[in-house]
Amino acid sequence: VRIGQVGGSDGRPHAETPGFGCGLFRRTCGSVVVNEHIDAGPSKSESNRSPHPDTASGDDSRPSVKFHTVERNPGRIGLLPGFPRVRRGAPILVPVSKEDPKPGRWILPAVIVALIGFTYLFVNALPPAAIPVGTTTTLAAGATPTTVAPEETTTTTLPPEIAAFLEVVDGYESTANSILADIHTTNTAWEDGGGDDPSFADTLHAFEASKEDAQALSDAVAATTTPDAYTDVWPEAVTAAASLPPGVNAIIEGLRAPDDGTARREAVAAYEALNDLFLKALDQVRAATP
Repeated sequence: VRIGQVGGSDGRPHAETPGFGCGLFRRTCGSVVVNEHIDAGPSKSESNRSPHPDTASGDDSRPSVKFHTVERNPGRIGLLPGFPRVRRGAPILVPVSKEDPKPGRWILPAVIVALIGFTYLFVNALPPAAIPVGTTTTLAAGATPTTVAPEETTTTTLPPEIAAFLEVVDGYESTANSILADIHTTNTAWEDGGGDDPSFADTLHAFEASKEDAQALSDAVAATTTPDAYTDVWPEAVTAAASLPPGVNAIIEGLRAPDDGTARREAVAAYEALNDLFLKALDQVRAATP
């Protein structure tokens, strides 16, 4: 083997290297080209070595110059001395994870589904809507729709004198019922007390107070000025009210009667009937309202 020369990246020869001749050249892409020139002839220092297989057989078909392309080590700067190391062996396989890279992406769909379900349950829990009067509704499939007519309401404004008169009539009715309630209270207390509590004097005083109230009611009814619309019906109310004071007087006479109280009880029942007649007369007055 002939001693060769080593050329630098600029193409100029460097120091001779025994054993083989090679030249290193830098490519623009960062690779290094190794230029080996092998001579088949023997040298002085290696005359005892066996000849090259290609030269021994006299085969000149194989080229005497070989080009080897070696990649520069990307982790280091500059040229590597000698031949670079080339990694051999099977490729390294890295297992790929099958886990979801975004495990929280199911939260939003779950929230949406929960909202839809809550809305469905809430709407079904509501009571059925009231159907307004006058709307057309279908009772069943194939049934004839019916229309409900709205209720007719008439609002009338009464003249001031009639409205005031009707308020007075309502007051007379309330007073008559109050007098009857006082008579029942006094009579029941006398029945339950047996003549001891309340005493006879207290019971008599209570009945006389009810008589005075009935007389005041009768006088007020008789002195009432009525509108023209009630001229025909009001006299009946006056007559019924005038019978109330004598009715209370009959109860007082029954209290004084020397019997077992039968006259008093009958007089109380008679006064109840007189009070009912007075209330019916007031109803006839209201019915005459134009």
